[in-house]
Parts: sequence; C-alpha cells; structure tokens
Amino acid sequence: MQLSKQVWLIPGENPGQGYLCGTNVYVVGSGKSRVMIDACTKNVLKFLANIKEFCQTQQCTIDRILITHGHHDHYAGAFDIVELLIQNGFSTNPSVFKFVDEKLETDRNRLMEHPEIESYLFNTRDGDVFTVINAPGETPITLTCVETPGHIDDHLCFLLQQEGEDNMLFTGDHIIGADSSYFTNYPEYLRSLDKVRDLTIKLDIKKYFVAHSYTLTKDDIMLDGLAKVEELIASRKEKDYR
Repeated sequence: MQLSKQVWLIPGENPGQGYLCGTNVYVVGSGKSRVMIDACTKNVLKFLANIKEFCQTQQCTIDRILITHGHHDHYAGAFDIVELLIQNGFSTNPSVFKFVDEKLETDRNRLMEHPEIESYLFNTRDGDVFTVINAPGETPITLTCVETPGHIDDHLCFLLQQEGEDNMLFTGDHIIGADSSYFTNYPEYLRSLDKVRDLTIKLDIKKYFVAHSYTLTKDDIMLDGLAKVEELIASRKEKDYR
C-alpha cells in the first residue's frame, strides 16, 4: 500500500491484543535499493510473502532494515527477513541497524535466539543519518535517528527528509494510533514527547507514521504530527494533575 510518493506500508499480519491491527512495517524510497522500518514478529509467513511480492513488483532490493526498538513485534522477524532477502536474491548483504545494548534483555535474548544475525547487526545512535537514493530525477531521502526512550530504553524514531517534500517522522511505539502508548520509564517518556514536539515545531514535521493503528486506512496510519503529540502531552498533564 503506497502512503506517499516515497513510503509504502507492508502490514505485519500480526493483529492481537496490544498490537491493534498489527505492526505497521514501512519501506522507504523509489530507487533500486530501499530501506525498511521495523521487522515484525518472527515466523509470520503471510508478512514474509508480502515482502517477497513487494520486491518482485517494485523490482527493488531492501538492503537496510532500521529497527525502532527491541520488542519482539518490531525486532524478532529481522533474521527471517534477512534470510528471505538473501535466498530470493533481493539483497546480497542486508544490514540491520538498531540501538544495540547487550545489557538490555531484548538484545540479549535476540542474540541468543539468532546468534547468526550478529554478523548483519549494526549499532546506531541519535543523530545517525541514512541516505536513500531514489529513482533518477528524484532527490535523495535522509533518515535521521532520534533517540526517544520511555516506551523502552532503546527506542528510536526516524526523521524522513527530502528536498521539496514535507518532513515526516516514523514514530515506532513512542507515538501510536491510539490514546497512549505503553511505557517502562514515565519521566523519560514525557521528556521524549517534549523532544518530539520541539522537533516537530522546529522542522515543521507534517505527518507521523505510526507502528500500530486501529485500521490500515491512511487516516489511522498517517497522523497530523503536531496535533497528535500536543494531544498526548496535554492528556498526560491532565492525568498527572489528577
């Protein structure tokens, strides 16, 4: 499903409690080599089939997978995707980028489950920039890492920028298409909301692409950025006041 000129949705096909209609996985770019945001849960065959069909239809490769955080519905499917890409000739050397911290249980468990993924896994941090080369005649995209702890300590959002186009933000589970997101560290979560609000104002970020939504309609997946983050901040302040 194409959401904008340079962004496609591949549904995670993993609906369930806490996931709403499932994990929204995104592919960015219009050139031969594209970037995926998040990797869904593991062993979701319909999701993997959707990736294969997308690469065949678009005649593209996916060489980089950017992970917003280590929860299994975003990270556990990474090795499945790496295998799929290599076995089907969609990429010879795909790379997985994540805020990696072996002190975190999610990273320890994932590396124990799939030690082979370590050779494909690379650390990334706040401010790191990934460039996506688009089709001829189109300006490149940059995806910038924005650290947003709170939902979980390793959480990243990814800022999409392209000359002549609106700025957008992939929010992972920091901001989802619901009233609020689960958090493990409330003070950090609030600070990260403030950080995203300030960034949204400074860079005039128009839309947030959320990782979970009630439906797969554009209105539920692509949220008005400033309105959404201000709504969340106001809601939290009201609850704290009570």
